[in-house]
Amino acid sequence: MTTRSGKRPKVTWRRLALGGVGVGAVAAAVWWGRHATQASAEAAAPPPQPAAAQTPPAPPVSDYTQRVVAYVCGTTPVTREQLGEYLIARLGEFKVNALVNKIVLERACEKQGLGVTEAEVDAQLTTDLAAAQINRREFLDNYLRRRELTLYEWREDVLRPKLLTGKLLRERARPSEEDLRKAFASFYGEKVVCQAIFWPKAQHEEALAQYEKVRGSAEEFDRQARRQPDGRLGAVAGQMEPFGRHGLGDEVLENEAFKLREGEVSPVLKSPSNARPTDDYSVVVLKLVRRVPADKVTKFEDVRPALEKEVVDRQVQALTPETLARLRQEANAEILLKAEDDKGQGGEPVREQLGRSQQPVAVLYGNLPVTREQLAEYLIARYGADRLDLLVNRIIVRRTCAEKGLAVADAEVEAALKEHLEASGVGRELFVKEVLHRKRKTLFEFQEDGLRAGLLMSKMVAPLVRAEEADLGKGFEAYYGEQFECRLILWPRSPRDHEIAIKQYGLIRTSEAEFDRAARSQANQRLAAESGKIALFGRYGFGNDNVEREVAKLAEGEMTPLVETPEGYAVLKLVKRHPPKEGVTLEGEVRGRLEQEVIAKKTQMMIPVEFQKLREAATPNLLLRPALREDELTRQVQQEISQIPAGLGTKK
Repeated sequence: MTTRSGKRPKVTWRRLALGGVGVGAVAAAVWWGRHATQASAEAAAPPPQPAAAQTPPAPPVSDYTQRVVAYVCGTTPVTREQLGEYLIARLGEFKVNALVNKIVLERACEKQGLGVTEAEVDAQLTTDLAAAQINRREFLDNYLRRRELTLYEWREDVLRPKLLTGKLLRERARPSEEDLRKAFASFYGEKVVCQAIFWPKAQHEEALAQYEKVRGSAEEFDRQARRQPDGRLGAVAGQMEPFGRHGLGDEVLENEAFKLREGEVSPVLKSPSNARPTDDYSVVVLKLVRRVPADKVTKFEDVRPALEKEVVDRQVQALTPETLARLRQEANAEILLKAEDDKGQGGEPVREQLGRSQQPVAVLYGNLPVTREQLAEYLIARYGADRLDLLVNRIIVRRTCAEKGLAVADAEVEAALKEHLEASGVGRELFVKEVLHRKRKTLFEFQEDGLRAGLLMSKMVAPLVRAEEADLGKGFEAYYGEQFECRLILWPRSPRDHEIAIKQYGLIRTSEAEFDRAARSQANQRLAAESGKIALFGRYGFGNDNVEREVAKLAEGEMTPLVETPEGYAVLKLVKRHPPKEGVTLEGEVRGRLEQEVIAKKTQMMIPVEFQKLREAATPNLLLRPALREDELTRQVQQEISQIPAGLGTKK
């Protein structure tokens, strides 16, 4: 929407994502330190509806089962089907609904002769970025990459469905005069800037208990705002984007916010929870920071066309869930891909057995199958290039272990899982539901790519690991020697952040208040929430010799120089020294416990070293390449242009 001055109102990323048919991003860590993006779009299957009889189309002829996507050890092929089954085993049950939604929506649009061209997707991206007042590079770096989304996913799973639903529902969207007036008030009327602390429903009692503290102390409100469960709000001390009447989407919160005086804190309120769909509501407390006066220059009639477009877009967004549910009901979508048993005969994972590419994972309209191959290709397009590397790693490890006669029994994996659950203090069912599934990760993936892979590599490097006397001495010093109580400020490892760290260093070195401010506002949210406080550590206990040497030189209250670490640029302030524990010697139970820990730590350090050797020996050749990111494409084009001989193609 533009004003007479040509400016557009600020659009938040939350609003940019509205209208997408199925996108979310979750990072799932795998055992060798790589991460992969997982997205979800789950919709409840509607009750069965009768479907007209029709003859299902013959499956398309493809080379899916034979096409090679990588070679390992020179000539051992990895097929597209292997990659597809690998992805289905890990992402299939979370993504099959997204594929069904895509097929159902596209078929509904095709029946009405509706489609979306690449040019339309490009134009929508340009429009959204202009509305959000951000360029493409910032969008890639500050939004997509942080959520581990590719530009392809954003275009295909957000923009294209958004445009399709817009065309499908445009005739049903009829903005009234009242709707337009509300939109005008939202964009050009008075706004408020608030700090917010959100608690999930389960912490309602905790919110009530903390309320008097946060209401009576600005420092306590700020501290709790940084510690809140929502990490994005915590990073900015709970400060929200300015919003006007009818602009927040929650009338209760809006009314309470506009009642407040500057610096005043609202009562404890309930708000519908968008972050956690299993909750009925979140608990929130608002604090008014300031009011932003209404725009007295812009006139309603001048921006009416833009307001109409904005209201239509909002109405389409509101109609989208209902429409998708209706389309799925008409499609009588039956999901056949279920959570299978993790193991088949001989311990081979059921969900990675090959030769069933045409097996249906869902059935639409009574007799239209959605095959495993279709689901696999959907996943490969989004995650294949990144996950192929992980599949190759898995093949290399298993192949090497088989040659050495090493194996991990199911009972060992189960024992490792039990140990993990006991250490975490949660039951199996709760772990799967509340930990794994919230991260869009299956128990199968956790067991196979985490526990089994780790056990295999541990067995492989076990002959190389010894607990030397010097190691035991270091372990004893780390646990029972002098301990340091410190606060840490960590800047990310980039040239820009290095410059920021250097500039801030002079301030925080001479001012406790500046150190405290920097500690509370640092990029690492966990450290910021604790004002930089870290656990006690002794010599050989921090994991960085350079940092430990610098801390050992300090008197209480002093600060280290700026120290470069693998995690970034760090400064530590020594709060207190704790003397060594008395009466403890390196004998008996202490020695046995330290031996186990030393071996475990050295094993973990040895695994990546030995794995790298295996990887180099296997000389993998990956044939599936990821789609170029926009910045990479720009650099490639610029490089190619720079290599063109001078004068080539110019007129003489």
